[in-house]
Amino acid sequence: MPFKSEQQLFEQAIASPSLRNLVGAMRYPTYGYVEPKGFFGIPDLVIANVDYKNGKAKLIRSFAFEMKLSNWKRAITQAYRYRAFVNLSFVVIDRSFLKPALENIGNFAKSNIGLISIDQSGFLNLHNTPKFEKPYCYELDVKFQKMILEEKKGNVLCSPDLVVCRSTAGLSDKPI
Repeated sequence: MPFKSEQQLFEQAIASPSLRNLVGAMRYPTYGYVEPKGFFGIPDLVIANVDYKNGKAKLIRSFAFEMKLSNWKRAITQAYRYRAFVNLSFVVIDRSFLKPALENIGNFAKSNIGLISIDQSGFLNLHNTPKFEKPYCYELDVKFQKMILEEKKGNVLCSPDLVVCRSTAGLSDKPI
């Protein structure tokens, strides 16, 4: 059964233990932001792993997720833009509409974009795994890192978890 809305798909995805595992939320303090603005496009979700050593925060790796019910072509274009400032970019699509995306899996591989399907039970399936790469735009990479690290300055977590915050103007600390 297909999702009724992208919001429903989004909520199911961020609640999934598989997504938390994929982004390393059990290993590093991990922060997610909904629709951060000020970059090359507006991803549905960005996630950053932050490591704290000697009182300093360091961005370990970053992810962007574009959620779509069915339009994989639009999603892959958007996800490619996000590679300007993140290390790994993914399209998350409703499993009911996965077939056309799978028929074009080569486009995901060539673009180094991950493809994930999800169903209403929250089951995630990774169909294409992107390779870790430095963001292709130095300026946006620096801006993204600065926003993430300034948000987390002095906010060391006792135990790693995925903290997802709603973003209204840039990044904010309003948990969902």
